Amino acid sequence: MRTARNVLLSALLALSVISLFLTPPVTSQAYVTTTSWTTEKSQVTTTSFGTSAVATQTVTSTVTNVHDYSFTLPSLPARDCDYDYANGTFHAGDRLIGKLVTSAVVDFYIMSSNQFHQFAVASCSRQYPALVAARGIISSYSLNWAVPGDGVYYFVFFNYASWGSGANEVVGSFHLEYSVSQSATITLRLRVTQPIVFSPAETLTATYPATVQTTQTSSRPILLMSFFFYLVVIVVLEAIAIGTMISQEEMQFCVNCGAVLPSDSKTCNKCGSAQP
Repeated sequence: MRTARNVLLSALLALSVISLFLTPPVTSQAYVTTTSWTTEKSQVTTTSFGTSAVATQTVTSTVTNVHDYSFTLPSLPARDCDYDYANGTFHAGDRLIGKLVTSAVVDFYIMSSNQFHQFAVASCSRQYPALVAARGIISSYSLNWAVPGDGVYYFVFFNYASWGSGANEVVGSFHLEYSVSQSATITLRLRVTQPIVFSPAETLTATYPATVQTTQTSSRPILLMSFFFYLVVIVVLEAIAIGTMISQEEMQFCVNCGAVLPSDSKTCNKCGSAQP
């Protein structure tokens, strides 16, 4: 019995030792570095502005200009003359509306630039070339006249003394209005927006390293635990065996029937046979 037990314990111990040394070691922790990246593609869009004419309209307006003139012609002796004038630049088709008011007899002329220069160098006479000639007027005179062409025109106020008598002083005023047509072209413009897409740009972002710790289960600690467990089992079994041996040494058996008897028994409790 003791021999079989010893064989079993020796086999368990041998298996534990062989398994312990034949199992390769395994690293319990490992550090793995991974690198991740992303690739981004983007398009840049901008907006350009363009202007185009949608419609054109011509607007014509009429502007009224007003001029006021005043003059004084002195009294004159017989066969003498004197004049005063005002001038302005006008355009063909301008309509001149005027009002002449005087305190005495006066002649009124509208002259072109050439006619006025002839008048200025002539002697005292009542016969002068003019576009408009109003002689011998007194108190007031109304004017409604269309300008024949572009140029400078003269408004002449003439005081003339007759052959046998003189001329009185003349105080007068001249109010003139004329309308001018003005044209303006208005263009309606539309601002048009147009997106411009540039070519796609590929951008590689920066790398992001990361260290990941992984834990693996080692088989060696398990084998060590198994080995110690086997040792405990061996110790327990050995203790049981030793206890059994001690118990067997303290007890005796009947020489006749084999019953278990106390160590100090002289007769068998079962069959009554005497014990040695």
